[in-house]
Amino acid sequence: MGMGLDKLRELYLDDASIEQFHRNLSVLRKASGLSCKDMSDILGITRATYSNIESVGEMSRMHYLAIREALALVNEAKHEIVNIVRDIILLID
Repeated sequence: MGMGLDKLRELYLDDASIEQFHRNLSVLRKASGLSCKDMSDILGITRATYSNIESVGEMSRMHYLAIREALALVNEAKHEIVNIVRDIILLID
């Protein structure tokens, strides 16, 4: 039987998960190849606002969800690009 929505919220929106994500946010962003400016553009906020979110002691659930989703989408897009390039190389050879 699948997990209920409340259980999923518990797993992903608990304070400890958000705090851990926030502590590692700079590393996660850099590992995705993004600058603060890139993230602010993706999120539709100013660079100063994003820098503040990344460096302030606490992160709101709204910021957590938006940034987590943005990073996931960026990484998914990069993966797709790699697959497309690989397919093109195979076609050329």
